[in-house]
Amino acid sequence: MKNLQTVIEALTAKKEALTGENLGKIVEAIYIDNGDKALTNQQVNELTAKGGELAGKLSASQLRGKAVSAGYYQKKTEQEKASEHGTSQTRKSAYVASIETILSLQAGALESLGKGKKPELELLANALIAMSDTQAANSKADIK
Repeated sequence: MKNLQTVIEALTAKKEALTGENLGKIVEAIYIDNGDKALTNQQVNELTAKGGELAGKLSASQLRGKAVSAGYYQKKTEQEKASEHGTSQTRKSAYVASIETILSLQAGALESLGKGKKPELELLANALIAMSDTQAANSKADIK
């Protein structure tokens, strides 16, 4: 993080606060040090944690906020969020809509199912999809 160190040293020598435009310079230096790749949540946490290059100078939320506003932050993908938390990012309403589609029902016909538990909705949707696939396979076999 050569560029970052240079910027920090210059700002420290001038006794300038690490806010506003100066914070933008820090974010840009990190971006350049990354080979023109956006900052990740993990990187923000490492830089601001104890022992990190910005520890005690900036909080993770300050750095993340500036990186987001400057367009230098890479948000987590839905897949990363799901694997990190061990959950599906599919909304209950999407499962209900899928179930309605599979059963050829009008949209909103099973709206009250949206109050059900997500794992149960996912199980039901997957079971209906499997049944539908089996029926489609059997229909193709009957045609031959």
